Amino acid sequence: MGSRLLARDRKSSKGKSCETMASILLMTGRTLTGLRVEEAIRTMDLISGFEDVEPDRIGAIGFSGGELIAGYTSAIELRVKATVLCSCGNTYEGSIFPIQHCVDNYLPGILNHAELPQILSLIAPRALFIESGKNDLIFPVQSATEAILSVAGEYDRLLGNRKAERFSFHLHDGAHEVDGRFAFDWMKERLM
Repeated sequence: MGSRLLARDRKSSKGKSCETMASILLMTGRTLTGLRVEEAIRTMDLISGFEDVEPDRIGAIGFSGGELIAGYTSAIELRVKATVLCSCGNTYEGSIFPIQHCVDNYLPGILNHAELPQILSLIAPRALFIESGKNDLIFPVQSATEAILSVAGEYDRLLGNRKAERFSFHLHDGAHEVDGRFAFDWMKERLM
């Protein structure tokens, strides 16, 4: 999308190249998701060296497919101190199975190892906020609630009565969108 559009896709009405790029990477044994996570980590390497960046106050926020990247990155990169995930915190079974998604959302063999809530639970005990729309048809509220409760259980296990300091969520009345009413201030407080 944007400046990453392949020249051949600039001429089409699709407006994105993620399917083409993901397919090509799969042929080489890589995934577009993995490439994006790697880029996020390299970005942290780069900005951590800037004078005006406090490396111990790095946060990640993402929406939809970007939420998936923010979630995966935060799960494996301990430098991320607070994460906000918007409109994708769900289960693979409740979102990816029933509704066709862009191929870059698929990780070959992932369900042999973990469901998405288990991956997002790797962020614990660091700060995590999940928001989802009650009317999101792409990432349905029923499976979003299931995922949120699963992740909350891991925070309960690790933090007990201190869970509220590090984990929160908001199910807003919107659809597949960023609400941000609580998420942005929550993140700001966690990175202070």
